[in-house]
Amino acid sequence: MVQQQCICAETDLLCMTPILMKILRTMVPAFCLILTDLMNFLVHYVVYILDIIELGDHDSMKSDAHANKAHLPENVTTILEKLISSKIDDVTAEMDFDSESIQTFLSSLPTDSLENYLTPQWVVLAAGKGTRIDPTGRLSKTLDIMFGDQNMLQYSRRYLPGDRPDIVVINPQMATRLTDNISTEQLLGENAVPCIQQEMNGTGGALQAAIPELHKSDAEWIGVAFGDEPFLDKAIFAQTLLSHFISGADVTLCGKIPETVVDKGGLFFDTEGKFIGTKEWYDMTDPEKEQMWQRLERGEAYTNTGITIIRKSVLLERIDRLQPHTNRNNELHHVDLIRLCYEDGLKTNAFIYRSDVLSGVNRWSNVLKGEEMLYEHTREFLVQKGIRVDPAAQITLGSDDIEIGTACYLLGRIHLGEDVRIGDYCRLENVTLTGTTCIGNSVGMKNVSAKDTTVESNDIPNTLTEPVNGIATVSNIHNSIFDCVTVGNAV
Repeated sequence: MVQQQCICAETDLLCMTPILMKILRTMVPAFCLILTDLMNFLVHYVVYILDIIELGDHDSMKSDAHANKAHLPENVTTILEKLISSKIDDVTAEMDFDSESIQTFLSSLPTDSLENYLTPQWVVLAAGKGTRIDPTGRLSKTLDIMFGDQNMLQYSRRYLPGDRPDIVVINPQMATRLTDNISTEQLLGENAVPCIQQEMNGTGGALQAAIPELHKSDAEWIGVAFGDEPFLDKAIFAQTLLSHFISGADVTLCGKIPETVVDKGGLFFDTEGKFIGTKEWYDMTDPEKEQMWQRLERGEAYTNTGITIIRKSVLLERIDRLQPHTNRNNELHHVDLIRLCYEDGLKTNAFIYRSDVLSGVNRWSNVLKGEEMLYEHTREFLVQKGIRVDPAAQITLGSDDIEIGTACYLLGRIHLGEDVRIGDYCRLENVTLTGTTCIGNSVGMKNVSAKDTTVESNDIPNTLTEPVNGIATVSNIHNSIFDCVTVGNAV
C-alpha cells in the first residue's frame, strides 16, 4: 500500500510540472529562472523523500521477519546457547525456519528438566582400523595422529554439544592400550565412556555395541558422530541439533552439498518431499544414479555426513532390524534407521549444511588438506587479536581463550596450551608451551619446550624492533627444555 501511494504521488507531481512551467513563463523573466530552479529542486526532493519512506517500510518488514525468526524465550535461549556454545543468532543466520516452526517447537518442550531434555547423548564411532593410513595396523589413525596436544579422536569430540560423557566405540586393539599406565582420559579425552566393538561390522554394529551404555543414559536424544572427523566446525553440530528440534522430527540426518555423487551416500525423498533415507552409490540402481547426476546438475543433490540425531526409544526399538549390506562385507549401516523410521510413519528430517565440509580422515591427503585449513584459521584468529604471525607458521592452540599480549610475533611450529599466558612484545619460534607456563614481557624463545614454567617479565625497551628478527627482546632463550622452573629476567 505504501509503495502504491509513493508511485501515485510521484506521478501526480511530475504531471503537474509542465503546467506550472507554462504559468511561470508568463511571469516576469527575471523571476522565471529562479522559480524554475526552485520547482525542479522541490520535485527531486519530494521524490527522494518518498523513496526513503518506501525503503524504510521494506527494511522494517525485513527486520520484523528476522525478529520473529530468531525470537525464543530467555530460559530456552540460555539453555540452547550453553548447549551449543554459540549465540543463537550466529547459528541461525544461515538457517531457514519461520516463527510458526519455533512456536511448535516451544509448545512441545517439557516444563521441567528442560536442559536434560535438550542435551543429547553422543555416541562417537571410532573403531575403524584405518588401514589406508597404515596397512600394517600398528598406527591407529584416531589415537596416533596428533593435532597439537590432542589426538584425532579427542579433536573430533571438541565441538559436540552438551556436557554428558560421550560414549566412544573402539575396537579390541585400541582397548588393549587402556592400561594402568594409560588412562581413558589420556587416550580418549575427558568425559569419555569406552565401549568395545568386537566385530568390524559397520557403523550399525558400532551403535549396537553402545546399547548397554545407552540403556544407562536418561537422555531423550541420541547423537551419532565420528572419531575420524577432526575438521568439522562447531556450526555443523549446532545447526543440525537446532534443525532437529525445530522440525519436531524423530530422527534427523545432516547432509551436505557434494562436488560429486560418485561413491557417495545419496539422500532420497518421496514425491511429497519427505525424507526417505540414504542409499550408497554401490547400492543404487542405474535410474537412481542417473537421478543423482541430474540433481547434482541442478544443485539439488545432497550426500550423507553420517551425523545423526535420533530419539532414544526410536533407536532402541529398531536397532536390531538393521540388515547387512551383502556387497559391503555384510556391514550394518546406522543411517538405515532413517528408512525404518520413514516406513513406520515417523517424522524424518534432512538438514542440509550449506558451508564447506571437509572429509573425514581416510588417507594422508585428508590430513594434509585439513591441517592446511586449521593452520590458516588459527593464523587469522591470532591476527584479529593483534598478533603478528608468519605466513607459514603452523600453530595449534589448547583454547581460543589463550592470553597473548600486544604485538607478539609467532613463527615456525608453535603449540600453546590452554592455561598458557604470554606477555607483550614476545617473539616465539618453534616453541611448545604447556601447563601453567607464563612468559613475561619482551621474551624471545626459539626451539624451546616449557611446562609449568615461569619466565620473568622485563621492562619494555625503547627500541621494540630489529632487522630480520622483527622484534627486539630483552630476554633471549634458545634450545632449552624447562619443566616446572622459574627463569629470571634479562637472560
